[in-house]
Amino acid sequence: MPFVVSAQKRGMVTGYAHPFERDLQRRVSAASVEAMSRMIFVNLPVKDLQRSVDFFAGLGFEFNAQFTDDNATYMVINDQAAVMLLVEEFYATFTTKKIADATQVSEVLVGVSADSREAADQLVDTAVGAGATEAGEPMDMGMMYQRAFYDLDGHKWEIIWMDPDFTG
Repeated sequence: MPFVVSAQKRGMVTGYAHPFERDLQRRVSAASVEAMSRMIFVNLPVKDLQRSVDFFAGLGFEFNAQFTDDNATYMVINDQAAVMLLVEEFYATFTTKKIADATQVSEVLVGVSADSREAADQLVDTAVGAGATEAGEPMDMGMMYQRAFYDLDGHKWEIIWMDPDFTG
């Protein structure tokens, strides 16, 4: 069955939606609600776990001791997101691929929100003061502001503020 384009998308304004569209909208909405309840775990290989823990603790992040040992630690982003910092040798047990050297190639971009432009600046400045490298110039798009840094292992962290009046 070919996909049915709504009258509104075709440039006509009507109150009618094809039954297929109503069902699709209902399924997309239900999937969005379900997806919002899932946690995300970003796993990053690190060369020196304690050095990484000290670095991120200095930026204000907390760690869950229940999921921390000599091979890995659970860094809390919020109640729905965490970063698992894994010693490279341990990280290698989860993949058959070569581990990327994040100082040479891009493997991941980690984006974390900030409460304000000033908070984004403060976090990046603190990271740089603790040994990180600033990743480019700040990006100011009016409704969104971003600064970034490379952590001690070369992973890129983008600190993003979005104007709440713009995002609704």
